[in-house]
Amino acid sequence: MNGKFLNLALAGIVLLHSSFANASLISHSGYTLDTETNIVSGETLEWLQWDETAGLTVEQVLNDYDGWSLATNNQMAQLFSDFFPEYTWTTDEGLYQDNWGVFGVDSSHVNFVELFGATYTIADDSKDNFFDEYAVTSAYFGHDQNQDGGINSAYVRDDYGFASSGREVAPLAMLTSDWVTPADQGESRYGVALVRSITGGENTVTVPEPSALVMLALGLLAFGGRRCLK
Repeated sequence: MNGKFLNLALAGIVLLHSSFANASLISHSGYTLDTETNIVSGETLEWLQWDETAGLTVEQVLNDYDGWSLATNNQMAQLFSDFFPEYTWTTDEGLYQDNWGVFGVDSSHVNFVELFGATYTIADDSKDNFFDEYAVTSAYFGHDQNQDGGINSAYVRDDYGFASSGREVAPLAMLTSDWVTPADQGESRYGVALVRSITGGENTVTVPEPSALVMLALGLLAFGGRRCLK
């Protein structure tokens, strides 16, 4: 009977593992990505991964994603401050800001791209020209507070190098001045930075509900345990 119970236990473990194998959490700089929902959670805000809305205009996204809003200059400045604290990011929508990292040393740019999703990578037929990976995540954000018709864009790129010349290019984080107009939007390399508040202001992680397989596994374990006690 003990052998049967052991088999049931092993079967239950396998089912439990297979049920949760697809769920993954990735954390960097106080932010956590849930790969099932494509949502990045911070202290008080949730961000939708930028590659989810790549190629869409702000108007399209705000119409299609109920409950989300366009990230403000304040929210984006805080996000960049959390990942790239060596630079003082401001909320001035008319100010171009950039921060260069160190090639092969800084990981914050790579981590940022991993969390928010690459909106652009080098095409397969061009990869042989580079000796390091090239990936960018970028998105529109901000509000036209000065009424000049433009909003901002955020851009983060990991480091890369050219195979032919051996030239190394450092990673880059950048907030543009308010030059993005409705006519510029919808470019495939840009997403839209959407945010929403976390209920209660606490960082919560969505836990998948137990599936039918999990419930079956637990039932088998309970049944086997009762049989062994008899």
